[in-house]
Amino acid sequence: MNTLIPVPSRQRRLSVALYGSTALLVLLWATMFSGVNGSLQAEIEAKSQLLDGMQRRASSPGKGGADAAQFAVISAPTETVAASTLQQYLLDRLEQAGGAVQRVQVETGRDTKSDSMRRITAEIVFDASSDALQDLLFDLETETPFVFVDTFSAQPASAAGTAKMGMGPEVLRSSLVVSSYWSSQKTMVPK
Repeated sequence: MNTLIPVPSRQRRLSVALYGSTALLVLLWATMFSGVNGSLQAEIEAKSQLLDGMQRRASSPGKGGADAAQFAVISAPTETVAASTLQQYLLDRLEQAGGAVQRVQVETGRDTKSDSMRRITAEIVFDASSDALQDLLFDLETETPFVFVDTFSAQPASAAGTAKMGMGPEVLRSSLVVSSYWSSQKTMVPK
């Protein structure tokens, strides 16, 4: 025998209100995320079109692709000049960002990408604030010649060392190993 227990009207109204508010929240959540998803899809599409255009220009036989490839590497007559150019480029970027160099070492490698391009590796140890570090990494990633960050480490710098240099307490001692490529074409000094 199946008997139903009557539910008081107040509980029934409360259940309906709870169900309705939950359904409304789910609907609002879905609407919000579909809007975010739509804007992300539009951004991905715009960047994909930009990338496709860049790839077409780079692969076209016209001079645009050749010019872009020329500035993607360090052009220098010798390995020594290329290593010096990379070292000066790193020191300039670090100075612009507001860091203080502790040690820098640049080595030319035996690693070749092709007959005309050779790899250069640099290690730089420096003290900088987190903002200066962010500025430096942004410059290295977005400017030419292309510089690739191979390894990176950071730790709080010693208080005594940073006090001598006039830096605040939030200074990081960072070690950065980067690589770039050089070509023995026309000499080009990065900006």
